[in-house]
Amino acid sequence: MSLMRKEFRSLISLEEAQSIVQSRLPHVTVESVPLPEARGRILDEKVVSSLDVPGFSRASMDGFALRAEDTLAAREDRPVSLRLAGSVPMGVLPELRVAQGEAVYFIKRVQ
Repeated sequence: MSLMRKEFRSLISLEEAQSIVQSRLPHVTVESVPLPEARGRILDEKVVSSLDVPGFSRASMDGFALRAEDTLAAREDRPVSLRLAGSVPMGVLPELRVAQGEAVYFIKRVQ
């Protein structure tokens, strides 16, 4: 088995990299426009909400919780099988624990 060699290149500073990027961007001016006219524009400042929406932790898509160690032997041509231990709807605190050889399905909405 051959070892891959890393090639070390000389690096530039963050400031120099930012300067190069800035020099290649078109010049833009900052202006205030009414919200209905803001479509297609780039926001000039960070906007942070004062409240969390929704009021609970959630993922933006369906998915599975499983134990990484159960998938270490998995390959595209040799998948592993896990037992489905249950499902958890979005916004519900899970009462299930993922045991060895199991997976839990997280559902985006209650059906």
